Amino acid sequence: MGIYNIAGVKIKFNFLYDTFFKHNIEKYLSTDNRYNYQMIVEEFDHLESIKDTPKLVFKNRRFHEINQVKVIELLDENHDVRHRVEHTKDYKNIKILLKEKQPNNDEIEYIITGMMFLEIATIENFVALHGSAVVLNSQAVIFSAPSGTGKSTHANYWLKSFSEAILLNDDKPLICYHMDEYHVFSSPWSGKSAINENKTFPLKHIVFIE
Repeated sequence: MGIYNIAGVKIKFNFLYDTFFKHNIEKYLSTDNRYNYQMIVEEFDHLESIKDTPKLVFKNRRFHEINQVKVIELLDENHDVRHRVEHTKDYKNIKILLKEKQPNNDEIEYIITGMMFLEIATIENFVALHGSAVVLNSQAVIFSAPSGTGKSTHANYWLKSFSEAILLNDDKPLICYHMDEYHVFSSPWSGKSAINENKTFPLKHIVFIE
């Protein structure tokens, strides 16, 4: 909980659960008190549903816009609010509200905060690719594939075969044109394994696995 420098993005981030962030996000702590984005997670014993007519309804999700703030509500089987996301259009301020004592709240927090950070990353000219990024000889290779295909398994073969190889990000590496070439950046959001390194390397290849 503090201010983090993630791929050059300064964000004040207050989370609730250590499950995926402990021994993971600390490496991104910033020594600078300035930040451009803020994301806060809170829990409540009850979340009151917004009474206004939603702009859009998709399955169990309701989308509202109130005073220039976008609101997304997810309803449970009883049509009670399970969690709610509120953010300004520029994503400068994000609030995530969770209903207390719900199963997998830690995982839900990790998923939603990751989704919101990827929105910020897009604004900051990054492209997130679903893949495992391995670094060898100071160059990054991204193995991309649908979930369950074996991208992480293939990346682990490289780690076992080359002692100097490192796993930069095991789920969503960030790509950005930087210093006249494409570079790969990491973040604390790297799948359930939460394996990542706060480092940056030039992009050598993207390999799509079937």
